[in-house]
Amino acid sequence: VLRSADGGDTWERCGEVANPDGQGGEPTVAPARSGKVLMLLRTKDRDVWLADSGARGATWSAARKTGLTGTTSAS
Repeated sequence: VLRSADGGDTWERCGEVANPDGQGGEPTVAPARSGKVLMLLRTKDRDVWLADSGARGATWSAARKTGLTGTTSAS
C-alpha cells in the first residue's frame, strides 16, 4: 500500500494488504462514515476481501473474506 499525505507529491509505503495466500488485485479504497478507510480487493479464488485502516491508511487490518464473489483476478 502506498500513501500520500501531501496531495500526491510524495509517497510512502505503508505495508501490504493481501489474502493469506499473498494474493490481491485491483484494490478499491474508500472512506467510511466511521472515519476508517476501507479497501476491497479480489483474488484468483473469486472471493472479495476487505481490509480497513483506522490510521488514515498508515496501517491496515488483515484482509478478511466478505462473502461476496467476483470475477477472477490475474494476481
